[in-house]
Amino acid sequence: MHDRQITWHCRLGGYTLIFDQEGTPLAEHPHFESIEDTLTRGADIIPHLQEIQRFSQPRRVGETESGDAIRSESRCSSAW
Repeated sequence: MHDRQITWHCRLGGYTLIFDQEGTPLAEHPHFESIEDTLTRGADIIPHLQEIQRFSQPRRVGETESGDAIRSESRCSSAW
């Protein structure tokens, strides 16, 4: 079984909490009036990232509870 890279995003107001194999950064998005206005003015809408958690080594799906569940499912399906 190959480990898969999973990145998960959760948007809350002007923030996005990102879960990936290297850690958990929080992205703070600057306020903008509209997409059209932002594109017309050429404004930067690059988020400010704050590191919430950093793993000492990149995590793989196989090292998580999701990996345990996937292994369990594949053992059950191989029995059929």
